[in-house]
Amino acid sequence: MGIPGMPREKRFMHVHAIQGPASRGATPITINCEALFKTLTQCWKEDPTVRLSSNPRAPLRHPAYDLIIKLGSVMVPHILRDYAENGGRWAAALTRIVGESPVKPEHRGKADKVRDDWLAWGRKHGHLR
Repeated sequence: MGIPGMPREKRFMHVHAIQGPASRGATPITINCEALFKTLTQCWKEDPTVRLSSNPRAPLRHPAYDLIIKLGSVMVPHILRDYAENGGRWAAALTRIVGESPVKPEHRGKADKVRDDWLAWGRKHGHLR
């Protein structure tokens, strides 16, 4: 499926499984980034250690959240869409992936304002409509 209007290379990620000499000529595999994002997000959002934790940083320590960050820029449109629809703890992930933060100093610590700044950044950079 994917995001309407988004180029194919933004919807799918091609992975070459290279682990050593035995993998020469490895066949690349294609991963549907949207499906992978939804699976990983569901994993950390539904994990009781996150849901029931009183620590607001619990999601940031979850392996699935960390994997989304490690997958990098292909995840940015998916993160922004989820952030727009559901809110949540995406500012830290976006900052780590993008390497900058568009959050205005006066908005720090105000979740709604932080989200608004990130969504404005996403629209400006063509990640959101």
